Amino acid sequence: FEIMISDMLKYYLSNIPFKLTNEVLKFSKDEILTNSNIRKLLLTQIDKYVNSLFYEKINIVFDTFINTLSIDSNTLSPEKRDKLIEFKETRNLLIHNNLIVNPNYLEKAGTYRRSNSIGEKLTINKEYLIESIQSISIIIEIGRASCRERV
Repeated sequence: FEIMISDMLKYYLSNIPFKLTNEVLKFSKDEILTNSNIRKLLLTQIDKYVNSLFYEKINIVFDTFINTLSIDSNTLSPEKRDKLIEFKETRNLLIHNNLIVNPNYLEKAGTYRRSNSIGEKLTINKEYLIESIQSISIIIEIGRASCRERV
């Protein structure tokens, strides 16, 4: 999910670089003097920017995604956004903690967290998996539509 958003942001920004802020486009003198290919330099800055974005809270990532791709904020309702956050945090528990609820999950999973107890083991049933795939598919389609319209 995060890689998909990252790839969309990189694609979009590499094709519509005017969406980049001056803070992102800071080049050192050495970078300019040693790099004869301006496009490559730009793509390097976009990579650095997008990669650093994913160290931020997921709400900041969503806001950046929506703003950068000029997506109508009503397209991604707070409910959809909050469910995506919970899906992401459940995925993190699955990969890093065998679905055992930890403080990170309780802090980050938000409104739709499925437990309030550290040490509880979450389950992933068929309905939950289908809902998470459908929610992620919505984001993919929103991003695709935005990229098709503008790139």
